[in-house]
Amino acid sequence: MSQYVFEETFELRFKSPFTQNEDTYSSTTLNKATPEEVQRIREVNSLDLQLYAFGEQLLRRRFKQLKALDRDFEDHYNYLGEEKGRHFSWDEVENEE
Repeated sequence: MSQYVFEETFELRFKSPFTQNEDTYSSTTLNKATPEEVQRIREVNSLDLQLYAFGEQLLRRRFKQLKALDRDFEDHYNYLGEEKGRHFSWDEVENEE
């Protein structure tokens, strides 16, 4: 969703799709924390949690607006990170040296 919003907003295309790593150090630690520790963490980080919630809401709203305006949404969304009609290949990337 965030890649689509970025690409459509700035009319830029990434050479490959974004990836998301779901297994993080913080998720492992959170699973080991007591309910009291989790509550304290939430209290200490309450402003961060509010900011995150606002950002998530804003992203979803912008996604919905862009999707509604995009006549070719399915094509654009299904082929994020690819130029239209072309698949990404590392062999085609110029040598950066």
